[in-house]
Amino acid sequence: MSYLLRTVTVKHWTTKRSSGASFASETKQSRLAMQQATTVETLCGHIGDPPTNIQRKTRISMTPSAEIELENLRRCSIAALGCNSGRAANRPIRKAASLELCSPAFGLPLLATGLLLLAVDLPLLLLSSSFAMPSNKSLLSGAVTGAAILGSAQANLFTVNCSPLTIQRGDPIMSPGQISAHVHVVTGGTAFQLAQSNAQARGARATTCDKILDNSNYWQPQLYHERHDGRFELVTMQGNAAYYIKRACDYAPGRRNCDGAPAPIAPPRGLRMISGDPELRTYNPSDFAQQAISHYCLEGPNEGETPHMSRLPCGRMRAQTFFPSCWDGHNLDSGNHKDHLAFPAIGAYNTGVCPQSHPKAILSVFYEFFYDTGAIRNPNRLVWAMGDPTGYGLHGDYLQGWTDQQRLEEAIATCAGPHGVDDPGCSLNVGPNGSPGRASVQQLEVPEPAEPVGEQGPLDKLPGDNPVTF
Repeated sequence: MSYLLRTVTVKHWTTKRSSGASFASETKQSRLAMQQATTVETLCGHIGDPPTNIQRKTRISMTPSAEIELENLRRCSIAALGCNSGRAANRPIRKAASLELCSPAFGLPLLATGLLLLAVDLPLLLLSSSFAMPSNKSLLSGAVTGAAILGSAQANLFTVNCSPLTIQRGDPIMSPGQISAHVHVVTGGTAFQLAQSNAQARGARATTCDKILDNSNYWQPQLYHERHDGRFELVTMQGNAAYYIKRACDYAPGRRNCDGAPAPIAPPRGLRMISGDPELRTYNPSDFAQQAISHYCLEGPNEGETPHMSRLPCGRMRAQTFFPSCWDGHNLDSGNHKDHLAFPAIGAYNTGVCPQSHPKAILSVFYEFFYDTGAIRNPNRLVWAMGDPTGYGLHGDYLQGWTDQQRLEEAIATCAGPHGVDDPGCSLNVGPNGSPGRASVQQLEVPEPAEPVGEQGPLDKLPGDNPVTF
């Protein structure tokens, strides 16, 4: 089997920005191991060899972010090779949501270039710490090919990486001022509370995310392990990444693709939105809203991406939620918290031209929440907090709390180039020493509801008394 890159030196692969504080517990040895110069030929071996196998073969202890970067490289090559045969068609390279190699709108030029890369013997490539983390860009897009491979501006992105903030039955979008029906795990601004406005979010004292300007809150249901004895134990959420991606374009009469279209605007100040439906227990593969929800087991015999819940055993699971990218241009919320937004009318759920009813494209928001499913002993099955073992009810909530809307608007143009947020001109770099910030554990300003949610031990039933339903 061919190698993707024959001689690529990885140098200074650091953890200065991991996907969430979540990963602050990674050992010093882990970081030093990836800082040592090595080769992708040694690490990656064959294209189909996942990072977790690489660890076992090389005995290198990788950080979660390093695993993600290596898997980016592997999956990009697999997708490129599979486009003509329909493999991976219309599916994203999930860890680098910027790379839709097989997208109907953008796939062919990317496929051709990807195959060209596989055919040539690339010279030595030094990956500096600027390209270290998925918080900046994917390994392939940022380090190997840059803007030339991506071609279309639709692929630009930057990420916000966050530590967990709170686990509670709070949901200021769906259940404002009340205890919500099920438990959520929340990251971001410390002002999160049962009845939180966007203005309150912007006024938060701190954030758990690595962008000082971002007091937004990002949340989804908490994951539990239903044990063989019927009790429920909480699965640790290690941290999350929220990608802001340039993928959709405005509606215009006769427009069939996004070539030459104006760039989308940032999520507007005050926006509230959800993606997914907690009541779903079945899957419609033709529904964009359901295509936008998926799970990825990153390690173990059940490794891979599925629309349904990952099966156990699984070393680490990533829950993935892509939000609608087309706005009606007027409403910041709606009765069901969905109608003011829509998925593209031409293209796919994660790329394309907006419908006339929702003509204004906004930066796409894509979540990845990481769960330590490898810590589960005597595994049975995973269940979302609303009693969903199918996974089809996974959903995400977004409450926009950026404190400087103008700098957010400028971020795609100034922070998504070859140096990412390390670029001196990046509009998000307002922190000490010109940095954008650092993910960290922070104290919630308003105490969470006083009830057990599993942090102190197994529960006899899911909080909210949610039965497990199929």
